[in-house]
Amino acid sequence: KENKGQKCERCEVLIGEKNLQRWRPGHIELPVPVTNIAVFKILATNLSKLLGIPAKKLEDIIYFNAYVIIDNNLISSLKKGKILEKKFNQSQIDSILQEIIQEKKLAENVLEKAEQLQKKITAKKNKKEETTDTTFSEEYLDFLEKHCGVKLSTGTEALQELLVGIN
Repeated sequence: KENKGQKCERCEVLIGEKNLQRWRPGHIELPVPVTNIAVFKILATNLSKLLGIPAKKLEDIIYFNAYVIIDNNLISSLKKGKILEKKFNQSQIDSILQEIIQEKKLAENVLEKAEQLQKKITAKKNKKEETTDTTFSEEYLDFLEKHCGVKLSTGTEALQELLVGIN
């Protein structure tokens, strides 16, 4: 009762009795943006039309099951807004690495790393594995981000980046 009429400094909610606090939300700061799934389900078709990406793919991005290319920088075979699954085929990886090696715009140690990744792919092809494992995919995507300037994202941050890119 002594705090009656005062507001919280951080979230500006009126300070009151316990039974009122139950109905007034407080302030929570999260380290990363999150998507309200109920709101997303309602807006999925509109977002899909706006971004030109199927609603199922948007859902995969939000649930961290797929990556989206925000900026393709040096690589012409990766298009901005393209969706990359967590497990994708080796021929796609091989063609991108081949493009990086042929252009020779990067430093020699980066080209050597690309050749090492390509050797891993050919070894997997010889074993006739159709999809790559997730750990290799992560290694490959890290290589693209660090050395080739490709910006990949997933989750709500990716959705936010795509929406910012719209005029």
